[in-house]
Amino acid sequence: MRTSRPVLHDLERSRIEVILEVLAFAGIVFLVAMPAYYYPHLPDSIPRHFNLRGEPDGWSGKGGLLLTPVTCVVMYVSLTVVSRFPHIFNYPWPITEANARRQYTLSKQMMSAVKLNIVAIFSYITWGTIQTALGRQKGLSPSFAIISVPILFAILGLYLFKGSRAQ
Repeated sequence: MRTSRPVLHDLERSRIEVILEVLAFAGIVFLVAMPAYYYPHLPDSIPRHFNLRGEPDGWSGKGGLLLTPVTCVVMYVSLTVVSRFPHIFNYPWPITEANARRQYTLSKQMMSAVKLNIVAIFSYITWGTIQTALGRQKGLSPSFAIISVPILFAILGLYLFKGSRAQ
């Protein structure tokens, strides 16, 4: 089925995709700059894990703080590369010449929104880790998981809804 899908090389980025990409990239810059700025001020032991209430329940050396931005950057770059090939994505409906442009545009927008969500999640975790290590707060907000996970599902649901209407 995938091999019969149209491959469109002339897909332009929609306005919403550009906005999402700019915000996600700005988030990446913030995510990388934040630990670089605070690193010299951090104690030797910082939180490495938080429980469901947002309280730190695992500690490590401050070098562990670098893992979060590196992981996020790898995910960001991977999703950016994959989003250049929307014809290889899994779609729950047939992709035809008639609907390919709209479906690919929607799926690229979805990938941009997912990237922004992931960058926001990693940025908040990094910020919360730094603030907790510096004694400025007691951990992450307990509502963090309650809010961030449904946002991801809402993004996926919205694009599935839009995609089904664009068949």
